[in-house]
Amino acid sequence: MKKIDLGQTIAILANIGVIAGIVFLAIEVRSSREANQLQSASANAEGFNQVNLVMAANPGLSRIFVVGMDDPDRLNNIEAAQFANLMRAITNQGGQRWTQYRLGLIDEVAWERSANQIAQILSTPGGREYLESNRAASSEYFTALEPYMGQELQSNFSLGRDPADF
Repeated sequence: MKKIDLGQTIAILANIGVIAGIVFLAIEVRSSREANQLQSASANAEGFNQVNLVMAANPGLSRIFVVGMDDPDRLNNIEAAQFANLMRAITNQGGQRWTQYRLGLIDEVAWERSANQIAQILSTPGGREYLESNRAASSEYFTALEPYMGQELQSNFSLGRDPADF
């Protein structure tokens, strides 16, 4: 029977400790990544919810959004500025999702869900006008949305009413 000297025993134990440390770090990194993904999704949902709540609480702003998406030329200068700010808030939320996707903080499914929602809004007449006038400011993000553009709106923002009625 071979005798293992003290130095070899310490080396073996040290290697076992290193392996255990690596396993622990891998588990912690995975846990941290999942927590970051959840936080990112929650923050993004909260941002969209804030826009939705503001519009729900203000029928005039909702009208501006619906009319602005359908026919932005019907908006006066003040309404056009409000519509642009709403579009900016919405596209900023989408831009955050794009950045999170590029950094690997969200998966492709989460990115595509956000991209489809933003692309639907940007596919309206007012959305296209906003997109063209702001493309240079966020060209990489807007380019990433192009495969999703041109889709029909899945929800009718005017609740089945003709936007001319607003």
